[in-house]
Order: sequence, then C-alpha cells, then structure tokens
Amino acid sequence: MYSTSASGEEGTLGYRVFTQADGQAVSAWHDVPLYTADGYLNFMCEIPANTTAKFELQTEESGNPIAQDVKNGLPRNYAVPIMWNYGMLPRTWEDPDYQIAALGGAGGDNDPTDVVEIGAPACTSGQVYEVKPICAFAMLDDGTSGGLSMRCRPSYEP
Repeated sequence: MYSTSASGEEGTLGYRVFTQADGQAVSAWHDVPLYTADGYLNFMCEIPANTTAKFELQTEESGNPIAQDVKNGLPRNYAVPIMWNYGMLPRTWEDPDYQIAALGGAGGDNDPTDVVEIGAPACTSGQVYEVKPICAFAMLDDGTSGGLSMRCRPSYEP
C-alpha cells in the first residue's frame, strides 16, 4: 500500500524522500495510521541499516518528507554505518514539556517517537513497515529523550 518517491540529488541538501499511499503523496507523520489492521504498529524508516547518511523527517515542511540532517552547512553522516533501521511512529509526538525525573529532567525532542528496528534487513527511507514492539528505552540526544525498540512482524518480506 505504501511506496516512496524522491526529488533532488541524493547526498545534497535538496534531496527529499516522500511517502506515498496508492500513488499519492502522504505525510508519514500525519496521514499514516499508528496501528495496522492486524494490531501491529506502523514504522516509517528514516535511516536504513548499514548506511551512514543521517536522515530525518522534516516536521516543518509540507508533506513531511525525509531529508538529510545538516551539520555545519553540509549533509550529516555518521562516522560508521548504523547496525539497525531507524525511524519513527506515525501520529506520535514527544512533548518537550513532559520531563522525566529519572532521566535528569529530559523532555521529548518535539518530533515523532523514535524507533530502532532490529529484526529486518535494511529497510527503505520513507517506506512504512508493520512492526511489533519488543521493548522501550530512553535515548538521550542533546538533553531530550524518547525511543522504542521494534521487531518487524514475522510475516515481513523485504
């Protein structure tokens, strides 16, 4: 049901990946349901496993495409490939005003809930997958928190 389309040149600041449903552009954040018909969760991949480009959902852009993060005016890359698929849960939001004492008062990062997907081969940026939660853990990044670890549902086919 979901697919992706891209615009711009990969590796540049103008590159964008869009999520589509039935051939029409949709916001993976606002238009994709959190739950599947089977009761699993939908997960949208931002960063595929075994890659270094640091992609993230653009919360301020129309349609919420995925673009490469920027550091010092250049596309941001990890020093080594990450070993998992990384992304987010649709229709969720980590509230920066909800602070967790056990995490030193860290609040949410004002983005959708982060997901580390550990059960599948490399996913595709912008693509939506059914996943099953196996645990939740806090990920701290610049004083903000959030995150879940997921496993793709058993019937997942790459």
